[in-house]
Amino acid sequence: MNNIYILSSGHNISRAGNVLKIVGKKNNKRIPVGSFDNVFIGIGNEITSSCIRFLSLKKKCIFFVNRSFKLNSFIVSNPLISSVNIRQKQYLQYCSNKIKLEKTKKLLQKKSKTLIEAINTMNLFYNKKNTEESFENFDEKIKQITNMEKARSFDGYMMKILFKNFRSHLNREFSFDKREYHPPKDPVNIVLSIVFTMFYSLLIPTVISKGFDPYASFFHVKRGDHAAFCSDLMEIARPSLIVFVLWLFNENILITDDFFEKSGKSYIKYPAILKIAREFSTKLLYPEKNPLNLCKKYLTTELSK
Repeated sequence: MNNIYILSSGHNISRAGNVLKIVGKKNNKRIPVGSFDNVFIGIGNEITSSCIRFLSLKKKCIFFVNRSFKLNSFIVSNPLISSVNIRQKQYLQYCSNKIKLEKTKKLLQKKSKTLIEAINTMNLFYNKKNTEESFENFDEKIKQITNMEKARSFDGYMMKILFKNFRSHLNREFSFDKREYHPPKDPVNIVLSIVFTMFYSLLIPTVISKGFDPYASFFHVKRGDHAAFCSDLMEIARPSLIVFVLWLFNENILITDDFFEKSGKSYIKYPAILKIAREFSTKLLYPEKNPLNLCKKYLTTELSK
């Protein structure tokens, strides 16, 4: 998957035939529409209405992000072309607490498998033993969950194990204590947030293209314009995304010079975001077992039942 990232300000984005025309302060680019999948646009840039219509007709999604790479809004092509029957079924399940709990438990079972794979990958790649005791039988523990509060508690428990292993393998030039994202407190949390946002953004058109409503969730609670159902699906991929972030730091794709502090807060430099975006597109989304395909498969199998 090849995406275009126009994150620095001062660009004008328009259409010239079958080409996306990007005019900036220092340089201009002309990109054939067939050479990319989606467009991410940062604040301080302008896109013409004819270009938006053109991209929509070509089934390209447009995502608008802020300087911290938080998703502000998006434009998805042909959002109502999928079967209404799928959404009706999703809404009926959404209204049943019993079914929501059942779907959540299956989601956690799938996540537990990707979590164990992620930890094994970290241990194998960095030649270290597991820092946690032997894994319990996650499936049996998930089957015993009786309400959503216990489901969220168990999810937190699994993430605690994952982040403990992540922290033990992390490049010593960086530190990570815990997940913080309002706002991110350090370089590692900044990168986790960026990678999660990139993946969450791509799940929105994926969910819509399969006929589902991105807001009618089972596990996550919708707040504001949060596409909570996409966050549900993202739980399957989250362990793989965390391994990817570990790789970015440990292989020196990201270094300390990619970040700076101002008024006691950490920030990431623009070129570093482009590095993340490039590796995200080539290293994470192209392998056969990429996390986006896992989510697509889950949509068309488990959630379509």
